[in-house]
Amino acid sequence: MERFWLSPAFLEWGVWRQVGKPQDPGPLERCYAIWEHARQLIEERGADAFCRGDAILNLKRWLELRTRTLEACYRFRAIPLENKPKGHYELLERYGVARPFLVRHLLEVRNAIEHQDAQAPDETRCRELLDVVWYYLKSTDALTREVGTEFLFGQGEPYFVECELDHSRHQAARFQGCVSEAEISGSPQPGDLPLSGTWETVEGGRWFSGSLPASSPAYPRLIRRCLQAC
Repeated sequence: MERFWLSPAFLEWGVWRQVGKPQDPGPLERCYAIWEHARQLIEERGADAFCRGDAILNLKRWLELRTRTLEACYRFRAIPLENKPKGHYELLERYGVARPFLVRHLLEVRNAIEHQDAQAPDETRCRELLDVVWYYLKSTDALTREVGTEFLFGQGEPYFVECELDHSRHQAARFQGCVSEAEISGSPQPGDLPLSGTWETVEGGRWFSGSLPASSPAYPRLIRRCLQAC
């Protein structure tokens, strides 16, 4: 085992999920049941302020369930991250799970629920919030159905990088692959990934195998990129 450095250039390559771990479908199905109940309250009985209030409370339950499910799957809070956000939705934004515009609306949903005890939002606003959580639901469904554990970064033969992640522990990411000679070095360059393992020069490039500690500043970036895998 030796220490060497890998260029982060492969993080800009195409990435595909090769292996995933199926998750319990129960929380996903429950989310849809809760959302449907809120939809009926808003669209069929939205003129009644009490029904709108009940609908908003159901959207809160939905948001909490989906957030807990994502955290259980990926343990975002266990990942070492500089200036880690305190809020759940802001943390999801950092990893690209929710877009900033959507995150702001989710925060508005939460604030409306927690600070508008006297009067529920009007019908129009309730329909808007219903749509916001629907898009959040759809955009995170795939992440809750299956947790990716092995990924392939590719740019075209002969170069590739395979990555294996363990979201339950977040101790290190494992790599193997073949890159150009310029992308592996025995001495660090700014932004390079510090790996422990082995590497050798082969025809046309360098073959390597090694691990990246989760404490590396590059680890959160790797997680974010893998979450974007096809």
